Amino acid sequence: MPKITVEFDLAEEKYEYHCFNQSSNMAQFIFEFEEKLRSWYKYGHPFKDMDELLGGIRQEWYDMKEHNGVREIDE
Repeated sequence: MPKITVEFDLAEEKYEYHCFNQSSNMAQFIFEFEEKLRSWYKYGHPFKDMDELLGGIRQEWYDMKEHNGVREIDE
């Protein structure tokens, strides 16, 4: 079975390490968010106006980030 070893110098590459460490969570989050937008576009959405739509998208963004364990990265 092929293996890969990835090393980071945390003193200098902490940000890069956190990006790498969250990459699978972020990929899943992006996939799910795109699917939600596609569903709203294809089947309709519950929003009455642009303000509700933007608020709904923003809330969905934060809910899905939390659900998928995507955290803000501190430099």
